[in-house]
Amino acid sequence: MDIKKFIKEINEKVIKEIPDATHEIAGCENFSVKMRDEISLSTKVYFPSGDGPWPTILIRNPYPNNELLYYAAYSHFVEHGYALVMQSARGTGESEGKWEPFFNERRDGIDTVNWLVKQKWQDGNIGMFGSSYLSFCQWMISDSLPSEVKTLVIDCFGTERYEQIYMNGMFRHDIYTSWAYGNSGLNPSTSPGELYQKGIYMRPHIDADKELFGSKIPFYREYVSNVESSNEYWANGVWAELKEIPSKIKVPMLLIDGWFDHHLDGLVKGYLNLSGEVKSKSRLVIGPWDHMGNSPGELEYPNNEAIGFLKVKAGLEWFDYMLKGKPYKHKVGSIDAYIVGKGQWENFEAWPPKSEIQTMYFEKSKGKYKGGILSENKPCNEEKIEYKYNPDKYIITNGGTALLAWITPGYGDIKHGARLQEEPGYRDDVLTFISEEFSEDKKIVGNIKVKLKVSTDVEDTAFTAKIMNILPNGRSFNICDGISSLVYRNKTDYALKYVPNEIVEVEIEAWPVSWCISKGSKIRVDISSSNFPAYNNHTNAAGNWAKQKDFFIANQTVYTGNINSSSIELPIIE
Repeated sequence: MDIKKFIKEINEKVIKEIPDATHEIAGCENFSVKMRDEISLSTKVYFPSGDGPWPTILIRNPYPNNELLYYAAYSHFVEHGYALVMQSARGTGESEGKWEPFFNERRDGIDTVNWLVKQKWQDGNIGMFGSSYLSFCQWMISDSLPSEVKTLVIDCFGTERYEQIYMNGMFRHDIYTSWAYGNSGLNPSTSPGELYQKGIYMRPHIDADKELFGSKIPFYREYVSNVESSNEYWANGVWAELKEIPSKIKVPMLLIDGWFDHHLDGLVKGYLNLSGEVKSKSRLVIGPWDHMGNSPGELEYPNNEAIGFLKVKAGLEWFDYMLKGKPYKHKVGSIDAYIVGKGQWENFEAWPPKSEIQTMYFEKSKGKYKGGILSENKPCNEEKIEYKYNPDKYIITNGGTALLAWITPGYGDIKHGARLQEEPGYRDDVLTFISEEFSEDKKIVGNIKVKLKVSTDVEDTAFTAKIMNILPNGRSFNICDGISSLVYRNKTDYALKYVPNEIVEVEIEAWPVSWCISKGSKIRVDISSSNFPAYNNHTNAAGNWAKQKDFFIANQTVYTGNINSSSIELPIIE
C-alpha cells in the first residue's frame, strides 16, 4: 500500500465536506495508560497547534489494521481545535493483555476516562466518537461518565445483542460467523475468509472452529450454544448490561445508522430506551447506508450525503455544538430519516412515527407461479399451498440488511442492500404473493409484519418472508426480510413444543424501514424456508441447530383465507 497516497485520498474526501482547518497538528504524545489490574493500554494523543487546554475527543479502537484509516480521517478533528485521544483496546495493537471481545470494555473504558479527566491538556469538555465496535466501547461506559464527558456519537452499534444474533431462533451466519472468524484472536495458516466459507457448511457446526482453527473460539461458542434469550448468557453479564444501559444515560447523544446496516434494529431500540430528557437533547439520523457509510445495492439514493465520509462531518458539527457551544443547524430531539424510493429526508418527532396499518391478505390463485395475490379483503374460503423444503437445496441470500461478510475481501460474494430479485416462479419451493398496482405514492415507515398460518410434518422447521417492491417496469427489489423457526416463533424466550401437522401462527416482524412505494408499483412477498448464509439452514429437527448433524426433508403448508388467513401489515404514514 502506498501510505501517502492512501492518506491523501482520505483527506481529500473529508476536506471537501467540512469547513477549512483552523489549526495545524502540533504533534503526538504516546501514553501507556494503566488499568486497575496493572495492564497498560497504548494511547496516542494528537494535539492542535496553539495553547491549550483543549476540548477532547476519545476513541477506543480494537482494530489495529484500521488505525491508519482512522488517523487519516479523524485527525481533521485536531485541525479544528480538538485534542484527539486514540487508544488500542486490551490485547490489540501495542496494548497489553488478552483480546477477549466485548468483556473488558466497560472496566477499561471507565479507567481510561478517569485517567483522561486528570490530564491538564483537556479543558473539561470531552466527547467520544467511533463506529461499530468503537461505539460499543462508548455504550458500555455511557451510564458511568464523569461530568467532563459531555456527549457521545454512537454509530452503527446497537444494544440488543441477542436479537442481532438470532431472529426467532435462527442464527445470522453472515454477520456473526464471519466476524468471529475474522476476530478470533487466533492465527490460522489459512485465511479466515476461506475458513468462513467452509465453516458455515459444517455439521455439527459447534465443532467447526476446532476443526478449522485448531482451537475453540470461546465467545463464538457461546453465541451458537445459547439459542434461547432466557439463557444465563444473555440474561446476565455484558449483554444484559448493555441492554439496560440506555435508560441510565444522562448526556445528549448523536446516533447514526443506515437502513442497510446489521446494527440498525439494535441501535433504534437503544435510542428508544433513552430517557425522554436525553432524547429531547439528542438526534437520531438514519440514511440509505451500510456499515461503512456507503449506499449499497442497485437503486439510486439522491441527496444522501448528510453525514459525510466516515461520519467526520456529522461528528464535527455535533462536537462544535456540544463541546464548544457553537450553533447547530439541525433539529435536536427528533429523528431524521431518509425515505428510500423518494430520495428525500423527513423529520419525525418520535419513532416510529404515527401510522395507519394497511393489511393485505394472502389469497391463493392459479397462475404462472405458486402462490397468489395480496388482497385488501380477507378471503372467505380456506386454501392451502404446499411445498417441500430440503436443507441441502437452500435459497442463496440475495440482498438484505442483516449482512456483514461483504465488508472483508475473501468472505464470499453475497451482495447486501437493495438488489434485483429473481422473477416470480423461479423455484418450486418459493411462494409468491403480489398486490395490485398502487394508485398513489405510499410511504411505509416502521416495522412490516408478516403473519403466517402454517404447518409442517416435522418437529421443527423454518419459514422466511422477503418483502419486495415491484417497480412499474416490472423489476423487483428487496425492501426487508425475516425468518422464524416454529419452536422459537413469535419471539418466545424459550423453546415451544410443536406437534407435526399442527396449524400455528408465525409472526415475522422485519427490521425498521423507510420506503416509498410509488404510484404504479406493487408489493411482493415471497415465502419459503431458507435464506443462506444470512441465516443458518434449518435441519428440520428440533434442538440446538449447532449440534445437529443430520437433516430431514419437510413438507410445508401455508394457509390462506377464513380463520387461517395469512397476511402482511404495512405501517403507512401521510
